[in-house]
Amino acid sequence: MIKRFISPFRLLLLLLQLSFVSCADYTSKKKVVLHHYSDNKIVKSDSIDLVLERKETGVKYLYTSGVDTLACSFLKSSDSTFIYQKKSCPLESTKIVCINNHSYCVEKYLYDETDIIDEECDLFYCKEYGLLILYDRGWCNLVITIEYDAIAEKIIETVFSDTTGFYLGNLSIPPPLNRE
Repeated sequence: MIKRFISPFRLLLLLLQLSFVSCADYTSKKKVVLHHYSDNKIVKSDSIDLVLERKETGVKYLYTSGVDTLACSFLKSSDSTFIYQKKSCPLESTKIVCINNHSYCVEKYLYDETDIIDEECDLFYCKEYGLLILYDRGWCNLVITIEYDAIAEKIIETVFSDTTGFYLGNLSIPPPLNRE
């Protein structure tokens, strides 16, 4: 019986081929459900396409409905950078959510345009899914949620039930001061 070993040269070639395959750009597409809200209640739900474009520069998430690309498309270019509406949004905080013995990190980013009032939004992102929640800070109102599957729905519910300030929708706004 003759034993064959892989030569170091062949092993190096194999590893290089694998690294090129793993770094290759690719695109995937799947259906998701986009829920629109008014007064924190679902007013409309649409089945839309999520197109993921993975490149060396990051992951581009395109939410499309027919020929229209929705305003919630974004680029996730690093662990701390989230590009939304062509603006870099800083990471504000993270929360670990455990579902079915698996931990998911939900990251909260702040969208805030300089010199504009009432456009501030919290963007809740999970790398396993993408954008989960868009919350309007200026009007204290939930704007959209994106449902990918049952686990994503549970993650969203867990964020909604947060009372630590991670999700601002649960915090009551104190009445104005009476200054007489």
